[in-house]
Amino acid sequence: MLADRIEADLALGEGASLVGELRALLSADPLAERPRAQLMRALYAAGRQAEALEVYHQARELLAGRLGVDPSAQLEQVYLRILRGEEGPEPVARGTVRSAENSFDTERAVLPAAATTAHPVAPNTLTSFVGRDTEVSQVLKNLGSTRLVTLTGPGGVGKTRLAAEVSGRLVGGAWFVELAPVTEPADVAYAVLDTLGIRERVISRRAGDPGAGPLDRLAEALADRDDVVILDNCEHVVEAAAALAGRVLAACPRVRIVATSRQPLRIDGEILYPITPLPVPPPSGTEGPEAYASVRLLRDRAAAVRPDFELHPDNMAGRRLPGHGRTGLRR
Repeated sequence: MLADRIEADLALGEGASLVGELRALLSADPLAERPRAQLMRALYAAGRQAEALEVYHQARELLAGRLGVDPSAQLEQVYLRILRGEEGPEPVARGTVRSAENSFDTERAVLPAAATTAHPVAPNTLTSFVGRDTEVSQVLKNLGSTRLVTLTGPGGVGKTRLAAEVSGRLVGGAWFVELAPVTEPADVAYAVLDTLGIRERVISRRAGDPGAGPLDRLAEALADRDDVVILDNCEHVVEAAAALAGRVLAACPRVRIVATSRQPLRIDGEILYPITPLPVPPPSGTEGPEAYASVRLLRDRAAAVRPDFELHPDNMAGRRLPGHGRTGLRR
């Protein structure tokens, strides 16, 4: 079987020679996750970590746009191993090597010198933006007077889509950090470093000195920058996200942060902006259903799956989903 043969080649350390073949397989079936995971591993084996991580981000956008789902746990695990530098037949070491000449240690880690090649941009969005223009304007206004705005609300209410729209309306965009695939609090800082385009380098430190950790290096990279960082889906790593936000805000006076989370970060300076579900039409009313953003959203999403979909009295009967007084469709 082709996939098994590729798996064997990866195990033998021949990933670099498989990139072209795997790109062709993925082009033929963009939703297939096994060749996508193998392509990520092959790119990493070829020393192309940034491209490997970008293949994962493309999968998130594609699966969300076409199927409304997240990547599988297996694909997320490959992403996390690459993010940590642990993927491949010989994982990247994070140990130390003692230099007898100057009593310095050398540690290999995903730490920055500076983010010199990447630029903040709005994330690609594959769906229309409906009914939240007032919220976008208010969030942008809040960012003009404070440095941390947290969008809160239940899952699926539209926090991520709103944050993406805010990013798109900022001059120069924002660094959009996806924390959904991050399962370990210690990996939150590495996810931000990856988004900023900061690559692996070797740093030196004195023996016995704990040296610069990822938060230290992140603060160093952002210290003199005038940027906006969006931390998306913080709730499952909220303490680590809060620690990172607190450190960056304290050390980087011109950096602003937008967080999305089901719960607040609970740090000084945070402004909460709750996102509520879009209202639906009442069972009887004088306004037509198209006057409601929730109905327009339903129409757009349904038409993406069924191009012939149209609103009519039969599918609008009752104008309310069973068991739901309001709609919070993912946007």
